Amino acid sequence: MREKVLKKSIEIYNKYRSPLATAELIQVEEDRFKVRFEGSFCFSCGMDEYLMDFVYILNSKGFEAELSEFRSKDKEELVAEYKILN
Repeated sequence: MREKVLKKSIEIYNKYRSPLATAELIQVEEDRFKVRFEGSFCFSCGMDEYLMDFVYILNSKGFEAELSEFRSKDKEELVAEYKILN
């Protein structure tokens, strides 16, 4: 169930954010998951806005999560870890 909601949320995210930012689910654990974000991004926006937009999509699906950390691999790739709250 969780993975299905995550994949659907990524599909919605990519529909509206790609090609500036494209998300890919890379890891799911019991209480957390990781998403890779790639793209040229809009550097006038805060990078965390791209990551928080994904939380808002999850919340709209009844899935509670929070951004716990992220790291930049280069200027066109971020990996975000989210903590599952429900």
